[in-house]
Amino acid sequence: MQHSADTPCIGVCSTAIGDDVCQGCARTFEEISFWYELDAAHKARVWAALPRRRVWQALARVAGGHLRIDTPQVDEQATLQLADGRLLQLALPQQDASGRWVTLQLGSAHCRLLVSDPAWPQALRDFLQAAAV
Repeated sequence: MQHSADTPCIGVCSTAIGDDVCQGCARTFEEISFWYELDAAHKARVWAALPRRRVWQALARVAGGHLRIDTPQVDEQATLQLADGRLLQLALPQQDASGRWVTLQLGSAHCRLLVSDPAWPQALRDFLQAAAV
């Protein structure tokens, strides 16, 4: 896939203030730091990962906390460290007949969050509250 820009950067880099994943372009600190040294195949894998990372970023904005990409580009998953210290595991976004969804795990609690439903932010808050008990 060709991209009109050489870099996904949109000039809103939050890695400079401590984020592991940039709130602007959704790349990791390492990907940003070494972007011009990456080969074309590696850059293509990063570009392909950006849409799923943006889903995770939306979850992080609602839940609060610190987003970390656990295994960049290969079976990528993410962890969101919540403000209270708990770790929310975020699986790859999936698509089926019901819509787009993400499986979440918080301790022993699991949730299949339908992120294509406009009510997903409240469903996420409800899951986090129920898992806190």
